[in-house]
Formats: sequence, structure tokens, C-alpha cells
Amino acid sequence: MILGQPSPCFVELDEAVAQLQAVRGDDRPVVFGWQLGEVPRGAIIFNLDLPGIHFGLGDMRAVADRACEVWDFSLRNVATWKAIGVSAKHVPVGYHPSMTRFERREPTVDVVFMGSMNERRHAVLQGLEGRGLSVVISPDDRAQRDELLAQCRCSLNCIFYPNGVYPMLRAAHLHANRIPFVGEVAPEHEQDVACPMWSSYDNLVDAIVDACETPLLDGFNIFSQRPMVLPT
Repeated sequence: MILGQPSPCFVELDEAVAQLQAVRGDDRPVVFGWQLGEVPRGAIIFNLDLPGIHFGLGDMRAVADRACEVWDFSLRNVATWKAIGVSAKHVPVGYHPSMTRFERREPTVDVVFMGSMNERRHAVLQGLEGRGLSVVISPDDRAQRDELLAQCRCSLNCIFYPNGVYPMLRAAHLHANRIPFVGEVAPEHEQDVACPMWSSYDNLVDAIVDACETPLLDGFNIFSQRPMVLPT
């Protein structure tokens, strides 16, 4: 279950987790976006956000008292939970067949970006347009997003906050649907063993231009061998 207004990638992970929970007969709710609403007592929380940015340590202690378990996609976050006395379980984002939603088609646009916008990301997209590439920002609607991604040459996966961690959830959607992309080197980027091309922030524009000129392989074959596994 998702609290608040979910991003499309949250919905897809929620669907995958719900199917895995059903297969093993676990009826405990798994809550995404826990900081945005009332968490049912005895639920599992699956954290995909950043302590100190999206919520504080007091919020973490309070929700841990209500939850039966805490899962987190980030090892850095797990360490923060541990520092306040909470034994969170590291649950990497892996592949589930439900994440594969469409097939690629003949490209009609160079770059499609999905995600929230800020100055840091906007500067990269402006740089790409300045180099003559066509750039589209995908809408929140999942069907429209996927329609655009299916027709792009490549995408990019860069962090929102300079002190953030690598956006593995976005990478999972791109990998699962065979979209090549350039990933920004960031904390915990090593978890994405399927990323076809890495770049520092300062070199992202050059790297994406190169990726459009010399098409990258997508990461599906590697990513699909790393299934989503829920902790026992």
C-alpha cells in the first residue's frame, strides 16, 4: 500500500511486492511513503526515501514503534536506522516480471527523462538541448510515460539531491523495459550492476550525446537475473 501521491515507479514496486507477498501467504501490509500518512499498526514499512531530507530521526523512531518490520533499499539508510536502535533489513530493488510493461519501438525522440525536476537535473536537460538533442520530460501518468520511453534512444538516471543515493527504483524500470540509459556515479551506485554506462555529473551531457550517437546495450539481461527477494 502507498500513502500519499505515489510516483509511477513506487506503484510498480508496490505491485511486485504485493504479488511476492501473496505467493508466500504473507498478509501483512507493506507500506510505501510511510511518512505521508497513518501507518497501520503491525505493518511492514519499505523505505525508499532519505533521512534528514524527507523525514527526521524522530519520525523514524515513531514509525518503527508502529511497524512490525522496517525494510530499506539503501545500506546508508539501514545504518541510520541502526544508529537510532532500529534493526532495518536491507532489501535491494530487484527484478519482477510485472515490471516489464512494454516493448521498445523505433525511436522518435533522443532522450526521455522521468522524475521530479530541480535545477540540478534541469541543467543537464538544457545542456542536451543545447547539443541538438530532442528531450522530453515524461508525465506522471504511467501509460503516457511508457509510451514515450518506448520511443526514446536513451534515458538518464541522475540524483535529485547532491547528497542523495543512487535512484535504483528508476533504474529498475528502465532495465526491466530494455531502455538504455546513462547513470550518474553516486553513493550506492554499485548496486546497479546492469547500468550500461556511468558518468560523473559534470560529464553527463557528453556521455548522453555519445549514447545517442552510438547506441548502448540495455541492461535487461543482467538485471532480470537479479530477482526481487523479500526478507524472511
